[in-house]
Amino acid sequence: MMRFSLAALLLASSAWGAPLRFEIVPNAPCDIDISKPELLVIRTQAQWEAIWCGGRRCAKRRGNSPRPVDFSLFEVYVVSLGRQTGAGVRVEIVSVVESASGVRVTYRTTPNRTYPPGVPVPAVVNCPAQAVKVKRTGKPVVLQEEGPAPQDASGYN
Repeated sequence: MMRFSLAALLLASSAWGAPLRFEIVPNAPCDIDISKPELLVIRTQAQWEAIWCGGRRCAKRRGNSPRPVDFSLFEVYVVSLGRQTGAGVRVEIVSVVESASGVRVTYRTTPNRTYPPGVPVPAVVNCPAQAVKVKRTGKPVVLQEEGPAPQDASGYN
């Protein structure tokens, strides 16, 4: 069980401002040419369409097409982990928080729960990614991996 003091929660929220509501965009495109987590900030229809046919693969060929987004009202953030061997990891955007000077996107990676412990993960190459649609801010955006839960004075989470 995680416990946070009220003071710590207020400090964290005041330092970055208010959380932004976001909507997950299904079938997120992913760039398999990268080797570390990457954030793509999409603010135009042209950018949105380009990432669906970028890198070495074309999502349109698989029958997927970009979901319609009104870029006068929204922007899309895509967190991509890049090329991964095995099907054992996924990415999840856990928060989007806006401050006066920018937006922070926090993500976490989790094991793919479809493979029980001890069962070999198939030898495939995949590209975990998640995309979210948020209200348009036009501000700089930073990516942050979710860290371990802070510990209280007793050393327990």
